[in-house]
Amino acid sequence: MRNLLENKEEGWTLIEVLTVCVLIGLIASFAIPSYMQARRVVFEDNAISRLERISLAESRFYKEFGRFGDFVELQSASFLPFGYSTSFNYLSPTSNSSVLPFIDRYSLAFYVPNTENSLYFKVDAIPAGNNQMGLRTFNINLFITSEPDSANILQVPPVREGLETDGLPVTLY
Repeated sequence: MRNLLENKEEGWTLIEVLTVCVLIGLIASFAIPSYMQARRVVFEDNAISRLERISLAESRFYKEFGRFGDFVELQSASFLPFGYSTSFNYLSPTSNSSVLPFIDRYSLAFYVPNTENSLYFKVDAIPAGNNQMGLRTFNINLFITSEPDSANILQVPPVREGLETDGLPVTLY
């Protein structure tokens, strides 16, 4: 009898291996969607934050030059903070100085009338690539209808969801 117990081989049974595989599959089925949602939120928050900083750069540019500037003008005047691309993947003269620099799965489209006294700007943050993460589109815009005072021009207009200029305002999560 003692001899039978000593010869028993140790190892995993098929049921134990399958149980471990099912448990790993269950954990992964909960963890992967949460991870993808967290990544989406980070990219969207980054786009919203960049749009707000671009609005501040436009305000500074307006105070110094009396008009709004496009991406190239903001970049050359050193009004954009570190981290904005200087390489362009899109340039369209039909949209009045529209340039799309790439930032973290988003492209930015600047719409600034190319005139001496541009009193309007709009910047769209558009998901780049195939957008498998389901990223949303955002925009920020400012229209000046009369001569602004210095207090109003420094206010950051709200970031809005979508491409419409009167969409719902969004904030960081």
